[in-house]
Amino acid sequence: MRNRTLPETAEQQRSEAQLAALVADLLNSAELRGLAAAVGRHWLGDWSDHHRLKRLLAKPAAWALSKSLAPSDGTPLTERFQKPECVETLSAQWPQMRQGLGTLLRSLVAAVEKLPTERKQALLDRMLAGPEGVDDGAEYSPLAGLARIAEDLYRHDPLFFSTRLSPLLDRWLGSTDFGELHALLEAGREDLRALIGQAIGMLFEYPAKLVALLSLVPDGLNLALGALHDLLGHVNTLPPDIFTDLLLSIYRQVDATLIGQSINRANEAIRQIHTGSTLIGEMDAPRFSSDLRDKLREVAAQIDPALAIKARAALIDSREALIRILIETTQEHPDLLNLWLQQLAVGRNAEIRLFKRKIEVLETLPADDAIEALCAGLSSWNAYDLAETVNSLARLANRIGRLTPGVFKSLVTEFVNTLDLDELEESLAGLAPDLARAVRPVFRRLAPPLIGELCALFEPGAEDDGCDETMHEARERLRRLLRGEEQKR
Repeated sequence: MRNRTLPETAEQQRSEAQLAALVADLLNSAELRGLAAAVGRHWLGDWSDHHRLKRLLAKPAAWALSKSLAPSDGTPLTERFQKPECVETLSAQWPQMRQGLGTLLRSLVAAVEKLPTERKQALLDRMLAGPEGVDDGAEYSPLAGLARIAEDLYRHDPLFFSTRLSPLLDRWLGSTDFGELHALLEAGREDLRALIGQAIGMLFEYPAKLVALLSLVPDGLNLALGALHDLLGHVNTLPPDIFTDLLLSIYRQVDATLIGQSINRANEAIRQIHTGSTLIGEMDAPRFSSDLRDKLREVAAQIDPALAIKARAALIDSREALIRILIETTQEHPDLLNLWLQQLAVGRNAEIRLFKRKIEVLETLPADDAIEALCAGLSSWNAYDLAETVNSLARLANRIGRLTPGVFKSLVTEFVNTLDLDELEESLAGLAPDLARAVRPVFRRLAPPLIGELCALFEPGAEDDGCDETMHEARERLRRLLRGEEQKR
């Protein structure tokens, strides 16, 4: 049975007619006319080689071909691609063209991978300046082939692409309107967020691919750190007022609501990291802490101490302003303040441990350096604010005592009731004689001036502070105590 061709639809006929018109129009361009003439002359040369009669016929044919296909008679190819109908025809044929380009790309990458390193460098130099054709090769994944090509090039020239792409990047930066890019991102913010969210969701559906992707994070971080290093180097050359104004203009456009939601998710991530670090670490040594300690040692070896001190002073000022703003913000949200008060001891306990560790570190420093640094630190304390802090704590304690009279008593009672008095008595009974004999020389030296000054504090003085009566009562109680008389309560 003879095969019968299905009738073409009107749309197919119209598409083929447009494509035929486009190809005919492109073949009439200056570039393709010159190419066709060169191909014709080359074919005539091969056809007439080693044959006298054919050579006689080929000469006028080649002349006529060059005359009829002269590039000067055609319009440039770039002008033909600027026509709207040309773009529409190419877009209609894009699915078929995409398949052909994919096949061509796979063949091109496979062929380049087989070349020696020197040939790869020369070829890529020409391709970056302008596309060149390559021989066909085996069909396979072009991405893997490109990665292997780049790896081979980097082994011989670590800066191969940066030296060649820098001029292109410079021209791109000079010709790109970043205001339009900003408008594009502003208009498509929701769409981009939806796309990123969908991509992340799809990625978690393939755990193996997710693990492979996460393995690229260290390399990405190193690249980001290198870029940050270069960026900060250029930023340090800017005038302070211009740089600050630039940062503030960026800061004002930040979405505060999104920051708050991100903080909630970051808190959960931190909790999970802490739990996971404890699980995979050793006893009393979470894995994160040990790894962080090793990494910080490497970082500390590269830090300039003098510059770090100056930066620390600036950060302290900024920290004070930030904490003041946070305190004022919590005042507007009592729930947050109540949660903070409930967790107050957690942070204080950590500070006590850190302070203990600081003292231990001070003990390891040379004596002169440690004393000089400690004196400088003590002289910079703000005694006024410290005294006001004590006043505020006293007022707060008084309020707590009035509102909940038993809170301090219950705290002390819980502490005392938890003590094993029998064990403490036994310990003191065994240690007291030895401690007394050991401390006796110190006590005999220090006790007389201390007791003398203490007694002087109880003596009547010239102060008119209204405390004479209470001091007299205190002296009388001390006298009765020393005489063994019964105390009056």
